[in-house]
Amino acid sequence: MIRLSETAAAETIDIDLPAMAEETMVDGKRARVVPVITIDKPSAVAWRAAMRSAQDIVPGRDEGEAEADYIARVEAELAKLDLQCLVARVGETAGIGAVLEGLAYTRLAVALVRSWTGFGDADGQPVEPNALYVTLAMKDDYIARRFEEAVRRPIYAVTSEGNV
Repeated sequence: MIRLSETAAAETIDIDLPAMAEETMVDGKRARVVPVITIDKPSAVAWRAAMRSAQDIVPGRDEGEAEADYIARVEAELAKLDLQCLVARVGETAGIGAVLEGLAYTRLAVALVRSWTGFGDADGQPVEPNALYVTLAMKDDYIARRFEEAVRRPIYAVTSEGNV
């Protein structure tokens, strides 16, 4: 029998961000505080949904459209969402597939981030993760790469086994 429960704890993964650690005072002593993002363990289904969401945002290439014109149009669409940093992160030569993948990872992060420590607003006040703050965090190259590394293993392990 498969037992379903709303209270069952999901498997989580902690993503440490040591390069963003800060020195602070804790109980009168200097301490190095490392930000941590806790995410639900990703699945191949979640990855496919994130990729589909990314494909819905990025327009398809028109017949006969030059590559440079297409990239400019995609950049304009991403700029509307303030996500043009994706093109800069992967590089224009990486192609639209890499941009789609970067956008999909951002969408996946919005879905998977459960909690975090060490994140704050512009005034330095701690904030809880929500779609806006997670998207802002994923604009940082280091955070995006650490997230991608953390989710790639579980997603591709399941996919390579054929358990999708």
